Amino acid sequence: MSIIEMSWWLTEKVVPTAITRYCKNCGRTVEFKDSLIRRHNSNGKNIFRFAIYKCEKDHTWNRKLSIYKAYTEHAVVREEKLFIKENKIEIMDLDSLCREEVNQVNITIENSVGDVRLDKLLAERLMGWSRSQIVRKIKEGLIQVNHKDCKPSQKIGTKDLIVIMIT
Repeated sequence: MSIIEMSWWLTEKVVPTAITRYCKNCGRTVEFKDSLIRRHNSNGKNIFRFAIYKCEKDHTWNRKLSIYKAYTEHAVVREEKLFIKENKIEIMDLDSLCREEVNQVNITIENSVGDVRLDKLLAERLMGWSRSQIVRKIKEGLIQVNHKDCKPSQKIGTKDLIVIMIT
């Protein structure tokens, strides 16, 4: 019996938001996309936080996100989680694992950000099985989380161990 040990990092992919509005430089209504760049301005009393949006011709528009008082004892810091770094997704080819006579794959989740369903995660990262086949294998107990039977909709978190029995 051959077992493969793997570890995955799961991050939430943030899709920049878009707003349709009039661009005075283009002279028409266009779509502005969030560049995920933030800037701060101050006038002595207040600190303004802006999101920088860009149109298709790289004209910018600054959307005001919040206003803070310049005095530190009055400041309220609001944090936005921005996940710009994208990890390369590891895709396992189950047919090649079967040819190599691998019977089990253990996947340790090193870090998980956001809600990730077990069936959806495996459907994205396993080549050779459809999502319905993955759901069937989870219900049959061939795919477990932390060596326990689970549901296809189970949320995967940090330090979880996904065990896949390949038959």
